[in-house]
Amino acid sequence: MSGMRPGSGSRPGSRSGTPLRAWSTASSSRPGSAGSLGTSDRGTVLLLRELVHAHVGKTEGGADARQSVNTLRYAIRVVGSKIGPPPSLSSTSAVSDAIVRRLAKSHRHEDATRASYLIEVLRSNDSLGNPQLLLQLLDALTGSAHDDIYAAWPTETQKVYENYGDRVDSREPKEPLLDLPSSGIPRPPSSKPQQSGSDHSGRAVPTGMDATESPTVPPPAPSPELLAAVVQRENSAVPERVLLRQALFVLHGIDGDLVKSDPTGNGHPSISSKIGRGRKGLLIRVCGLGAILSRVREFSQSSSEQDETSGGGKGLVVGAFKAALSAELDKFFAEMAAIETQGKNDKAWSLRRLTSWVEESSSRILLMNKLVSISMKLKGCALTSELDRQSRRTDGDVGRTARRLYRQSCRPILRMLRKWLAEGVIDDEYDEFFIFADNSVQPVRLWSEKYKLVPERIPSMITPEVASAALIAGKAVDFLRACCDDREWVLQRASKMTERDFEDNRELSNLTEAITAASSEASERVKKLMFGKFRLVEHLESLRSYLLLMRGDFVQVITDALGEDLDKPAGMILRNNLVRVLENSMRISPGENESEVDHDRLDVRLLEASKKDTGWDIFRLDYRFTEAALENFFSDRVMSRYMRIFAFLWKLKRAEHYLRDLWEVQRSWNASLNSSRNQLFLQCAFLRVKMNHFILNLQYFLVYEVLDSSWKTFMEELKSASDLQVLLGSHANYLNSITTRALLREESRDQHERILRILDTVLDLKELQDQIYKPGSGLEIGMQAGGRVDTQSALGKLEKEFDSSMAGLLESLNVRTNDDNLVLLALRLDFNEHYSVLGRERFL
Repeated sequence: MSGMRPGSGSRPGSRSGTPLRAWSTASSSRPGSAGSLGTSDRGTVLLLRELVHAHVGKTEGGADARQSVNTLRYAIRVVGSKIGPPPSLSSTSAVSDAIVRRLAKSHRHEDATRASYLIEVLRSNDSLGNPQLLLQLLDALTGSAHDDIYAAWPTETQKVYENYGDRVDSREPKEPLLDLPSSGIPRPPSSKPQQSGSDHSGRAVPTGMDATESPTVPPPAPSPELLAAVVQRENSAVPERVLLRQALFVLHGIDGDLVKSDPTGNGHPSISSKIGRGRKGLLIRVCGLGAILSRVREFSQSSSEQDETSGGGKGLVVGAFKAALSAELDKFFAEMAAIETQGKNDKAWSLRRLTSWVEESSSRILLMNKLVSISMKLKGCALTSELDRQSRRTDGDVGRTARRLYRQSCRPILRMLRKWLAEGVIDDEYDEFFIFADNSVQPVRLWSEKYKLVPERIPSMITPEVASAALIAGKAVDFLRACCDDREWVLQRASKMTERDFEDNRELSNLTEAITAASSEASERVKKLMFGKFRLVEHLESLRSYLLLMRGDFVQVITDALGEDLDKPAGMILRNNLVRVLENSMRISPGENESEVDHDRLDVRLLEASKKDTGWDIFRLDYRFTEAALENFFSDRVMSRYMRIFAFLWKLKRAEHYLRDLWEVQRSWNASLNSSRNQLFLQCAFLRVKMNHFILNLQYFLVYEVLDSSWKTFMEELKSASDLQVLLGSHANYLNSITTRALLREESRDQHERILRILDTVLDLKELQDQIYKPGSGLEIGMQAGGRVDTQSALGKLEKEFDSSMAGLLESLNVRTNDDNLVLLALRLDFNEHYSVLGRERFL
């Protein structure tokens, strides 16, 4: 088998005669060769063969087959070789140096610094048995590690291996057959066959044997004496103390005689040729960290104007972050000064030892550099939130550094928060706080319009719920000072809440509790003043009595007193006369808990009149507030909702007043008219009864099912309200309940318009009856000259219109089955199903 050339023997395609199989069998059977693995490593040989097939290709016969054989032979020799890596690559640090040098040589200094940091993380992983081998593998996968490691060897070591390569094959191709960058391994031999009779070194080879089958013995590793001489020569070029001092200069951002920073700003340093390659790699790593330190130091010393010019963030939080960075840099340089002092007294300190310390500190510097990049884009609470996230992602010394930077950066926000909670003032020049203040808003709209929560600025130290509590707390304090004239209480409270209280909370564990307590204290004070000094509940009852017409005696008096004046056209109405009647009506029917001040608040408002309007259409009762605290509660928007409810109820009271007048007129008909005309009067009276039935049931529904029930719910919510915001919300729910259940919302427009049409028929009946009989004149208008027929026709048409509107309203109410009260109202209005029958007849 040893005399067979690759590619000869069995024919191609035979199972047992392939050159690779034949060679691997023969190779594994020579246990004494230096490049063999032995018969016990047959599995390794098979795996190597599969690897060769994957990279070179699986071929049968010819030159390609010989190339596969030579490549497999070389792989087996490499695996079985006892040659180790050169001394300069025999440790994890040496491999790390080679990687960093290669990245620095490619002008990738940021990647070089990051690679150094990641290697340290890899070395700290206890689950890895030998990180050196893993680093060599990862470096090999880059595709250029072989050249870098080879270039990192000392000159004499390179010559040894280069001479060995020349001895192996002087006709060696420039590119290896396989990219096998394992350090300490010679390049693979050429696949070209040698002439029979000599091997690579010129020794005789037996005829009939391929020169590549000769048992090539790998060269010995360089002797320790040779390597020591190389190291000594490199060290003698520049003294160690000088290099150490140059490295310290670099870390301080100072150019030395031998090492200078890159003037172009690309981070590629200029290192003197007097320094050997090994030390250049160490200096490159130190220079990379020095460049990052310079960037961080430059940012920490820059002003806000410089940050704004460079497109970075500005503000108090960024300033606090810069101060924290300066403190961390001072700590780093203090450690470095101690090292410099120790280096003067301790001869054991060297450039490599300094590089090791720099690598240990590089993770902190890299973190600060990353945070500097973040701070160039963010500011205020957004910056503190990002710093918080970064601090949670790290641990150890790096995590402690991140948390110190985060806590120091939060101090401006905590000072703003303390001033907001204690004094109700926002001192935010750079728009960093999570609450926005519009100082142009008047005190009467302070609570609803002046302050707004900015969700995207809420810091991660608090939740959105706590941020809302902080908003209410500060608003309550400002409300007490500006609207309630309670400055003394505000000053006393502010003196108790010092900045130290919030600085002690910089760990932010009790910040939520502090905000909640401040909100509760201020809100309780607001509630006490609103219910006591400003008599909020009494004013709500007055609005319910007058604007919601819940005081029947007052409504009866004012409608009777104003009836004649309001029947006039709107252009003839004088406001002074109406105000005088209103004052007399309030004296006749005073409330139980009302004072003269409350009477002075009630006033008359006249709307802008159109051509056909009467006094009833433009008349409105108004309730005025002069206190800023009450004006915040009863805002213009709230009072407009009261006005809308009043307009509907007032129109209903007008219809009730007209029906009562119709009854008074019809009572005198029996005495003044003969029985021949009773049919006309009975028809008119019957229509009035149906209208009165509708008005009474609708009023009962509005008073008891809508106004009264909503009021009881509102009073229960007032008792349990925790702050003014809840009070306002309860009041809004109270008005919403009334407008919804009284069919005044947009979704109930159809029902509301049908009710208004029914009320208009009452007004039409009043006009028609006035045509029939004018009380006190003794005349029967419309009864002469056939006028009775026209009147009966008009009454019949009006009754038909009323019945049709009632049927449509009942049908619409029955559709809204989600409200039981409306269903009951429909049942009361159509208790005998009269309108239901009319509704069905309309569709027949």
